Amino acid sequence: MFEKIKESILPIINEYNLELYDVEYVKEHNENILRIFIDKKGGISLDDIVEVTPLISDLMDEIDIIKNEYLLEISSPGAEKVFKNRTHFEDNINEFVYVKFINPLKGMNDVEGYLLDVNDEGITIQYLVKAVKKQISINWDNIKLARQAIKF
Repeated sequence: MFEKIKESILPIINEYNLELYDVEYVKEHNENILRIFIDKKGGISLDDIVEVTPLISDLMDEIDIIKNEYLLEISSPGAEKVFKNRTHFEDNINEFVYVKFINPLKGMNDVEGYLLDVNDEGITIQYLVKAVKKQISINWDNIKLARQAIKF
């Protein structure tokens, strides 16, 4: 289902120079919700969302993939967007990120720092301990959650 939805809406997303960040179908408060997250380099605006929403809504009605009644939400993945695939990591090299581990590393359950590298084994983060720069490599299979982080 998700592949058909993605395939169908990509021409609209591409026409407006946007990126399809993620698609999810969830049940919340007894309602089915189809969420389509869109983004672009430098961040997405409300105007971008307003422009594509009626086009995507009309297309979803036309292709009629989801037979149940549902709400359609089209939005930004947010300031602290969660990384869903390797491309999301690669797009955020040198950015400030938060990573939660499945199993502790170096006595830590999580880390905030700059994403330095993405490779076949995992990722490398540069973080600070008492103003001293340190690095930690995290294997893909030990990442519970990774997202952009806001540095204050």
